[in-house]
Amino acid sequence: MISVVEFINENKKKYIELANKIWEYAEVALEEVESVKKQIDLLYSEEFKIIKSPFYPTAFMAEYGKGRPVIGLLGEYDALPGLSQAINPEKKPIPEKTSGHDCGHNLLGIGAVLAAVAVKEVI
Repeated sequence: MISVVEFINENKKKYIELANKIWEYAEVALEEVESVKKQIDLLYSEEFKIIKSPFYPTAFMAEYGKGRPVIGLLGEYDALPGLSQAINPEKKPIPEKTSGHDCGHNLLGIGAVLAAVAVKEVI
């Protein structure tokens, strides 16, 4: 049986690439169409059931299995207006972009997806 840490170490490249894609999309709240599509596609490929929100166009839940345990994770993937930023440790706005992930939400969403998939593999 694989451990959560082993799963993460073996699969981290895919998740890092996805986090970087979401960084590039830099979609503001309720407009994260590409960001949410990438996450849903990944979860769907891992056999999660996707439930889209009837209230918010880019919100969703993903479920796997039945019974217990029930584990809930929250992931955010929206960017903030006025904070475009190159992938660079120093401040370097991208002139043609108006929003960015200075908030780290590109990592929070993918972190939650990775955690859900890793736990699924272990249980």
